Amino acid sequence: LECSIQTFHDFGWFQASLGTREKNIEHVRNEIIDLIKEYQAKEFDQNEIEKTINKLRGKMMRRRLPRINQAYYAGLFEFYKGDYDYDKKFLDMLNMVTTNDLKRVAARYLDYQNYLWLVVE
Repeated sequence: LECSIQTFHDFGWFQASLGTREKNIEHVRNEIIDLIKEYQAKEFDQNEIEKTINKLRGKMMRRRLPRINQAYYAGLFEFYKGDYDYDKKFLDMLNMVTTNDLKRVAARYLDYQNYLWLVVE
């Protein structure tokens, strides 16, 4: 299961994706909804947040090592955020994430009653 959250100026979305057999689709949907409910109710601790942020920092830095990837991300952030250097600012903003931020974002973007379900065969 791969998940991500995309946010823009005044909207955003949570995305979960995976490959499975057709017979498992309903089971997978129920499992994803259960995970969303779990995260909405979860109490995060600051150590867990720091550990996750460090993983994300490492992942971002590794992806930006090759020059072609640096150019790709600069173009991507220029298009979506209007700032080619946004990812560096994003790394600084990560240090300010709190448990309250996670609760707020989970309540806003992890809505298991209002979602779009897309199946690609």
